[in-house]
Amino acid sequence: MVGGRPLTMHEAVLPQSACEMVADGDWVIPKSGGRPWLERPPLPRWITVGTAAVAGTCAKEWVVRLAPVVIATGVVLLLARIAAGWFGRNIGLLSGFLLATMFEFTGYAWLAEADIFLCGIVTATIAIFIHLEFFHKPPPGAPPRIWGRRSILVLLFFVLLGMTNLAKSLPFGTVMTDNSRTCP
Repeated sequence: MVGGRPLTMHEAVLPQSACEMVADGDWVIPKSGGRPWLERPPLPRWITVGTAAVAGTCAKEWVVRLAPVVIATGVVLLLARIAAGWFGRNIGLLSGFLLATMFEFTGYAWLAEADIFLCGIVTATIAIFIHLEFFHKPPPGAPPRIWGRRSILVLLFFVLLGMTNLAKSLPFGTVMTDNSRTCP
């Protein structure tokens, strides 16, 4: 991020389509070369535009790589929190350290690509589910409720689950979050 290495051809797609989004004012449909690019939802471009607006430029490599690094840091912290909740502080720290040093993860974390945005949203969605299912205890004697007021975390879970569709293709993020099909 700070080495000044130029963007690869694959990395340049996200900032270029974000710049096109700003230029033509269409905040819903990303474009590539002036043509609609419907395979890629707009959330990573919105975040890139926001980062560039705060930094004042989109022409620097570190600006378009900043948001993925911040999101990847959040993923590491969430994973450490999940592991610490289940297995204790030491295993939580070790889990976070292991993820932070994995070659493939750090490779995506340092690149201006859309995949780490989906990783962050899926991890946050799963972390909220785990918190609600395993660590959030209802008041003693409270009957289970089907209708009525819910915790704000339940709403946040469904908002994040819907946001997976804004980070990658339509069913891809939701399927990634639903890991019940892959677990025995």
